[in-house]
Parts: sequence; C-alpha cells; structure tokens
Amino acid sequence: MLRSLALTFSLLASLTLFSATAVAAPAAGFYNATPVSAPAVSKAVTRDIVWTCDGQSCSAGASASRAAIVCAVAVRELGPLAGFRAGSDSFDAAQLEKCNAKAK
Repeated sequence: MLRSLALTFSLLASLTLFSATAVAAPAAGFYNATPVSAPAVSKAVTRDIVWTCDGQSCSAGASASRAAIVCAVAVRELGPLAGFRAGSDSFDAAQLEKCNAKAK
C-alpha cells in the first residue's frame, strides 16, 4: 500500500514538474525577432543562422556571433523589428533603433 502511494505521488510530481517546464520554456529558439510587419517567408537563412517564422515572430538557434550582429543581419532579411531577444536578454529601445538602422 505504501509503495503504491509513493509511486503515485512520484508520478504526479513528475507530471507536475514536466508540465511546469513545458509552460515556462520559451516557444522559440535562442534568438527571437518580432518583425514590425509579418515576414513574407516562413524560413530565412542569414549567414550561419536559420530563422523559422510563424507569421508573427521568427526564431533561430544560438550562434557564435554577437547579438547586435545577428540582429543587424536579421533586419536585412526580415525587415524592421519591433522586438529582438538573444537568450534571456531583450534589446532596449536604443539597441533596437541601432539594429533597425541596418535594414535595407
């Protein structure tokens, strides 16, 4: 009886932790860009980064490049951005303005 209770508790704890992790995890990659207008493509490649867009935002895996460089290159392909995040760091208004200045 005690074993089955312990097993049930551990299963519930695991499910709770798994679901909390799934909710807390970002729905996108390391880099996240929110274009001002919906991107015309669902995938874009900039240097060594593959961007996947869902109509509202685009995401990509990590790169060895600095975030400012990644943003500048992304802006050339995706157009002006309303927001940009690299890992847990979101660009502030000044960084975003400097990045958007690199647009075509």
